[in-house]
Amino acid sequence: MIISAVIPLHNKSATIARALQSIFAQTRIPDALIVVDDGSTDSSGAECRAVLATAPHGIACQLISQYNAGVSVARNVGAEAIQSDLIAFLDADDEWLPGHVAELERLATKVPNVGILSTRHARLTPQGQVAPEPSALPAGFFGLVENGLAAYSQGYGILHTSSIAVRRQAWQRSGGFPPGARKSQDIHLWLRLLLTEPFAHSDICTAIWHEEATGVVRRSGAMPAHFSYFLGTPEGRAHLKNPDLVTFLATN
Repeated sequence: MIISAVIPLHNKSATIARALQSIFAQTRIPDALIVVDDGSTDSSGAECRAVLATAPHGIACQLISQYNAGVSVARNVGAEAIQSDLIAFLDADDEWLPGHVAELERLATKVPNVGILSTRHARLTPQGQVAPEPSALPAGFFGLVENGLAAYSQGYGILHTSSIAVRRQAWQRSGGFPPGARKSQDIHLWLRLLLTEPFAHSDICTAIWHEEATGVVRRSGAMPAHFSYFLGTPEGRAHLKNPDLVTFLATN
C-alpha cells in the first residue's frame, strides 16, 4: 500500500520542523511527502528545506512553492501532485505520534473498501495539557462506522484534518477542498465525504492538534464553508433531507 503525506504551509516557521520531524519519526514512514508552501513571507520555506534534507531513506520528499492561494488550494495541489493509495493530511502546526501512519495502514487493510479513514486526535492546550477530543464511539473502536455522519455530530474527536486519510478514488470523486473558503473548508469536505463514502475509524489517538498555533480565532468572522455550501447552494441544500446532516448543522 502506497501512502503519501500532504502538508500545506503558510508562515509556520516556528512549527514546520516539529510537523516534519513527527513524520520522519513514524514507525511506518509514508512513501512520499509533499509540502506546499502557499506564499509564505517568513522563513518557513528555508526551515522546511533544512528539515527535508534530513529525511530518512525511503521517503520521497517534494517542496512545491506557489503564490498565496489559500489552504484549500495548497492541500489540493499537494494531493494531486502524487499518486498513492492513501492521502494523509497534516497541518504545519500539528504533529503525528509515531504510530499514526501504521495505524492508518492497519485500518485500511482491515476495512479495504472505505473512502475515508481516521484515527482519534487530541488537543494540546496552551497550558501544555494533552486532552483527547470527544468521541461517541465505544472505547477501543476499530473498523467500519455504520453511520459516520451521526457519529461525527456526536463527537468531533473522530475527524480532524491532521488525523485523516482519503483513498485516491474517493479523493477524485470528492473534488477536494473548496478554494477560497477561509473557515471550516476541511469540515465542508469531511461532511461531503461522509455523505457519499464508507468511513472507518480507529479510537487510538495518534495525532496532536496544537490549539495555541491554530488560526481559528483569526478567522472567527468568516462564514464556515459547510454552512455556505449546505445552506447556500442548490446542490448543498439537496443533502438536507439527511436528518444527521441537519443535526450536525444545528449543533454547529
